[in-house]
Amino acid sequence: MSDSVIHVVAGIIWSQDKSQILITQRPKHLHKGGYWEFPGGKVEPLESCEAALARELFEELAICFTSECFFQSIQFDYPEKTVKIDFYEVFDLLSEPSPQEQQDMCWVSVSELGQYAFPEANQAVVTNLMQSKG
Repeated sequence: MSDSVIHVVAGIIWSQDKSQILITQRPKHLHKGGYWEFPGGKVEPLESCEAALARELFEELAICFTSECFFQSIQFDYPEKTVKIDFYEVFDLLSEPSPQEQQDMCWVSVSELGQYAFPEANQAVVTNLMQSKG
């Protein structure tokens, strides 16, 4: 992967009964600030996607989980940068999520995802979730 592509992981975090997904709102000062997203962040050099996912979700939401499953990978070209996002479904949280960066978060059903503004790079995943799980 070239240096010009930012590699990111994101968690599609399911509630214990698998009826809702956790989404968080990007801080206003960041790229696509104010948009809702599946929480996650950058993969560090030599870090596996699974390790990055566990680290990022712990840093952002103070959660650990016992299982994850690859869902979809997307590469998206914004005018100012290119991102490659590996999305993982996350199951079996060991604690309740607690926002560590003062970000807003909420649990939503799959059918409600379309009511939230997501960054363009997330749109295909939102659509796929609504079609496959809704």
